[in-house]
Amino acid sequence: GASIAIVLGIGLVPFAVEGLALLGALVVAVILLVFVSRFPQRQSLILLGVAISALCGALMALVFNLAPSPVMLSEIIGWMMGSVENRTWSDAAFCAGGLAVGGLLAWKAGKGLRVLTLGEETARSMGVDMVRLTQGLVVASSLLAGLSVAVAGIIGFVGLAAPHFVRALGIKDPYRLILPSTLTGAVLVLMADGLVRVLPGTGDLKLGVLTSLVGAPLFAVLAFRSARSWMQD
Repeated sequence: GASIAIVLGIGLVPFAVEGLALLGALVVAVILLVFVSRFPQRQSLILLGVAISALCGALMALVFNLAPSPVMLSEIIGWMMGSVENRTWSDAAFCAGGLAVGGLLAWKAGKGLRVLTLGEETARSMGVDMVRLTQGLVVASSLLAGLSVAVAGIIGFVGLAAPHFVRALGIKDPYRLILPSTLTGAVLVLMADGLVRVLPGTGDLKLGVLTSLVGAPLFAVLAFRSARSWMQD
């Protein structure tokens, strides 16, 4: 949702891109919240997420097809590759408040995630309100993802790989994973951005391309190890 809104907002007044990104994220969040209130099951939420992702992908393709000029198309593709180049403190200030609220919501929901690791039925039997927990997670993730994508574009696999790196250090509690995973993700982005800037022959390589090329196989290995460790336990 944030991706579509940003693409449609390219070239408008300052911070219009970020505002439209939040609007797109809000639209998707509202759809998810309405769905969660009726179908709080995790499997249903995953399927809806897949459907929304497919729809957003189709809308992106439509925007490509209807781009009025090669310059506009170049800007869209450049944003999709992700970058923190030329970002200023104004960009950081714009998203600071929303990131703080999203982080607080994620931190509060983390306590419920501890019980959820035992299974949804067990969590309900222990008094966890699944609808409220899922709604909190949807709002938190929408804020965090929408603002991040608005400022930096699409930088893939960092959010997936960072928690697995932290888990490899021995931290298994979902509640305790939140802050270390956040810091690890920031470090990974900084390291990748540094590599893009200093490696020879990478002058035109975008940050999101590098994180996807390196992050995808690393994430697959980490996920396999985590699954094997879980099965052994």
